[in-house]
Amino acid sequence: MIRTRFNKFDFVIFTTGMYFMIAINIYCIISFLFKVPLLSANIKIPFIASAIGIIMMGFIIYKIQIVYIDTINKMIIVKRFITKKTTIYRFNEVDGFYDVAITHTTRRIYYSKAIAITKNKKIIVLIDSHYCSNYKEIRENLYNLNYLGADKNWIKNNF
Repeated sequence: MIRTRFNKFDFVIFTTGMYFMIAINIYCIISFLFKVPLLSANIKIPFIASAIGIIMMGFIIYKIQIVYIDTINKMIIVKRFITKKTTIYRFNEVDGFYDVAITHTTRRIYYSKAIAITKNKKIIVLIDSHYCSNYKEIRENLYNLNYLGADKNWIKNNF
């Protein structure tokens, strides 16, 4: 059984930003509750920005999924990071997989490789090489699934 591993550097930056934003919010809440004067009068802007950042990061963490590929039992197990909800797909239930190019910027300069696993012509699992450090190993273990081809962006960018 193989599982997706996430890039550690991205995770360190992510958690550092979360702790910084949480610290700003706790400082503002404590100063408001105990009527302690703030260090600066313009603390409302960082407070609002960090609150929005925490909400956005919460959505990102909610979307994180860990994918297990069991080649012996021929199944794909998808586990949500926060809710721990587990979904199991058998190899004979899914249509197959295809290669996709995903952009992480609005200018579409940088594309990353991804694997899209489909069921009933809908993507059920998307494994992105930008977030997954063992992308090649996972792709090699999907040899029992049907290969459905590549997305048009994949062909256009010629990885």
